[in-house]
Amino acid sequence: MNELPRPTEKRGTNWRHWAIGTAAALLAIFFLLNTEEVKVDFLVGDTQMPLIIALLISAALGAVIGYVGPVVRRHRRAERQRNAE
Repeated sequence: MNELPRPTEKRGTNWRHWAIGTAAALLAIFFLLNTEEVKVDFLVGDTQMPLIIALLISAALGAVIGYVGPVVRRHRRAERQRNAE
């Protein structure tokens, strides 16, 4: 039996792959441009580290604070509402 060929599906460009690839390329460029050593002062001392590491630590701390703050506020509000009832 001869089967008729199935029509091939036309797929559009997968923009997600392009976006991820572009973001990865920009991140790699960002890393390469920020490799110089910088002095970082803490409350109890100081140290030398690559600028990109200092930026990543700062971004991580900012993300944690930005996440934990609203969670704590929501928890306190729920606890006050439970105590009021």
